[in-house]
Amino acid sequence: MVTVLCALFLGAEPHLSRTSTNAPPDHWVFSNQAAFYYRAAQMAEITGNEQSLVAWWRTRLAWDRAFGPVSLEAKLDGLLMADLAVKGRVAETMAPPRVLLNELSLNLGLGKHHRLEAGAVRPLTWHYPLESLAVPVVFATGVLPNGRYLPQAIVTGYRDVPIAYAGAIDWYDIGLIWRMDYPGIRFSLGYINGEQGLDANSSPSASFELRFGRDSLFGGLAGQFGQQGSVPVKEWRHQAQVFFQAGKRHRFGVEAMLHLGGVMNTNALAPSNGLLSQFGYDENPFGPFTLVNDENHENPFGLDPVFVPAFHAMAWFELSPRLDDRLKIAGHFSVWDPDLVTESREDKKLKWRAFLRVSVGLLPPLKVFVSYTWTQDPVFLNRNLNQYFDRESRDLHPLVPHDILAGMALEF
Repeated sequence: MVTVLCALFLGAEPHLSRTSTNAPPDHWVFSNQAAFYYRAAQMAEITGNEQSLVAWWRTRLAWDRAFGPVSLEAKLDGLLMADLAVKGRVAETMAPPRVLLNELSLNLGLGKHHRLEAGAVRPLTWHYPLESLAVPVVFATGVLPNGRYLPQAIVTGYRDVPIAYAGAIDWYDIGLIWRMDYPGIRFSLGYINGEQGLDANSSPSASFELRFGRDSLFGGLAGQFGQQGSVPVKEWRHQAQVFFQAGKRHRFGVEAMLHLGGVMNTNALAPSNGLLSQFGYDENPFGPFTLVNDENHENPFGLDPVFVPAFHAMAWFELSPRLDDRLKIAGHFSVWDPDLVTESREDKKLKWRAFLRVSVGLLPPLKVFVSYTWTQDPVFLNRNLNQYFDRESRDLHPLVPHDILAGMALEF
């Protein structure tokens, strides 16, 4: 069982190197990844910085032990980031580096085919396998230097992942997942908070995944059904997804997802009752859920009714032209249509993102990379829609929707 658990863990992200220290019955897996890069993102309106230097450290730690047919496992995956946009501009004070959690779980294996995962885990609708080297911009909670009050922390999303994965599909969630794994088929059920960091009694969600095939060739269905947000402002969040992936050294995949969502109680956000300034925020200014609120926290377009149909589609690839994997070329193209019924205004129009990255291994643990991302977001590109989270007026800078990264990463 230990071998099975280790294979599942190691197979999830084959680009990382890991070392085993203790002999059975205890088994430890430990790896680190540090990166430094230059980012030309042209996000001065949001962050106050036109370009910045970024450094981050990521640690993965796992332990497991077998007790006959039963096995125990613990995992930790965290990212420590030091971004000028976080420390000097977005936060009111020079805050310490941010820690972003990717996984923190306690897992129980029962026999060969059943597994219970509890803690902070990847949602069952997450099927994008490529590594992310571009950390997000994190907004602090409280009063911004420009005097505006930010009621909740805001994460702009990882800029090198598909656009729906920067907002519609959470980076992680907290809950329980039951996995049943048999040759050629895997079925998983989950009960999760329904949104990163919020209380389960306010925004719970149920999720599932049905996967057919093997590690190098599989496809299936997945879904998440529930809510997001908290009282008095809550939104429906229902997702149904199909996915397919093939290849080992050269990989590619596609997926499509239908999303049904909308504010459950539109009266709660009426500007007249004063709640819009407290709850009318968006977790991802550059992602699919761009809530159009101006600098006075007033929504110029009004609120959507329940069950607005949205659609996400994505295709990705990763090529390894050399047998030693020292050269990798990866990319994706993704679209997000926030409303399939109408395109009458900016927040209803189609958004899309294209991404390409080339990485070259100089030494076994060291690689250099350069990437280019283009995010076409009509809300962000409209000079007349200054948002309450904007650091500076959009008239002061060109609105350029690209991100250029160049840096190095060390894995050990």
